[in-house]
Amino acid sequence: MLISSIVISSVIGFNGTSVPLSEIPAISWWSIGYLVVFGSVLTFIAFIYALENLPTEISSLYAYINPMVALFFGYLLFNEPLTTAIIIGGTITITGLYIVNRAIKKK
Repeated sequence: MLISSIVISSVIGFNGTSVPLSEIPAISWWSIGYLVVFGSVLTFIAFIYALENLPTEISSLYAYINPMVALFFGYLLFNEPLTTAIIIGGTITITGLYIVNRAIKKK
């Protein structure tokens, strides 16, 4: 993320397409704060906890669950759209996780 932010900042500085921070709406700042707290900090803590207390195979499922939890809370807290494509994608993901988890338990 650090490298990508440096590259993006360089491109923006070169193109002169930056936006003054004072012009960014409050809802955008709240959304960024939400992503930092729920999308990064809390999920990282949960992932470390899972690595310490669950088998590695099950802990790796976190990478698939985390975006779905973020979408769900975005829908609840910020009224973000929950489209048909998102619901279908989430259903496919949950189904895939169920199949993989069932296969792991059979071993």
